[in-house]
Amino acid sequence: MRGFPPLRSDCVVGVPPIEACRVKVSVAKAQSVFPRIGVKDKRMKKICLDLEIYTYQIDFVGHVNNSVYQQWMEIGRTKLLEAVGMPIHAIAERGFVPILVQTNITYKNPLYLGDRVRLDLWLSELRAASAILDFRFFNGDNTLVAEAQQKGLFIDRETKRPRRLQTEERELFSPYVVSEFSANSNRETARV
Repeated sequence: MRGFPPLRSDCVVGVPPIEACRVKVSVAKAQSVFPRIGVKDKRMKKICLDLEIYTYQIDFVGHVNNSVYQQWMEIGRTKLLEAVGMPIHAIAERGFVPILVQTNITYKNPLYLGDRVRLDLWLSELRAASAILDFRFFNGDNTLVAEAQQKGLFIDRETKRPRRLQTEERELFSPYVVSEFSANSNRETARV
């Protein structure tokens, strides 16, 4: 069985060197949050993945089926949890899990078999028990092909009620929280 696609080779914990995926943040903050991996980057982080298109993902119109984007977002969310040190299996053992409560996708251009796909993911909002995740999909020409937003919620596995993140858990996510202003300026840079 094939696993999730790896982070791009030019990414360090989901941080690519291209300016399209960077926003400034203090080195001290990044090092305090990620001491075990020695992050020394001065910027906010995004998860950036290169994804492949397979024949079974093509619909009757000849382009990537809309449901595939949701599968790619699942891969991105899983990679985000891994990047912050909270993989699904580990948090499930601690008694809580993430669920989705809302998904919105705007398709701008089709993707076809043979196209290259890049997914950028960050958090635009982090609350006590929920988060807003923003996704941007680009083709090989760096053209924006889709943008999406999901609202996720952490719940207790037993009670199925919202579960607030502890302070140290919230801090793990903080490098991936990018303001809308920054996200828009990055998106514009990515189109160049």
